[in-house]
Amino acid sequence: MADTENRADEGLIKDRFELLLGELQTIIYVFYGLLVGLGMLYNYFRYREFGINIFEYAGVLDFLIAPFSDLRILLMAASVSLFCYLMYRLDVWMSHKFPRFYNLLAFGQAKRKGYKSFRNISLIITLIWCIGVFALAYGKTSERGIRNSSPITLIYNDGSQDSGRMIGKTSEVYFLLKADDSVEVIPLSGDLRKVKLEN
Repeated sequence: MADTENRADEGLIKDRFELLLGELQTIIYVFYGLLVGLGMLYNYFRYREFGINIFEYAGVLDFLIAPFSDLRILLMAASVSLFCYLMYRLDVWMSHKFPRFYNLLAFGQAKRKGYKSFRNISLIITLIWCIGVFALAYGKTSERGIRNSSPITLIYNDGSQDSGRMIGKTSEVYFLLKADDSVEVIPLSGDLRKVKLEN
């Protein structure tokens, strides 16, 4: 009898573990999809500063690795998520710990029927707003960093050269910022012999 109960307990634990593992995989896929979307948004604002529509030049693979190509994207995504989570937890804590003060801060609306929905919608709007502000800031700081970076020289097989500051690259093209502030799009091909960094 005890043996049957042990097997039943083991089966129950195994079922719960498999269920948890399946949910964890779904969470990871959703989180990665969100990171890819954020990477696309941040890259768009980075290249937009130079008048480049990155969606015309980048392929799917470029966007799949975008969140991991720049650590700042991951840090900003984590900080926005943490900020919104802490705002939510503070809101819930205030509503339980200091209900009268919380109701005063909510202009007397905290006890109304649709207030929880309003609070959640407000949090989502705040999250979207923060993501947009951080993406704009990322684009501006990236532009300053690129303008202050060391120039590079692309040397071709025929001996010709292109110089400028590297804005970025995709799997198909280099983007160079020339001295006259024009942007040159250089296809990656067999003609390119080497990329030389200038100091």
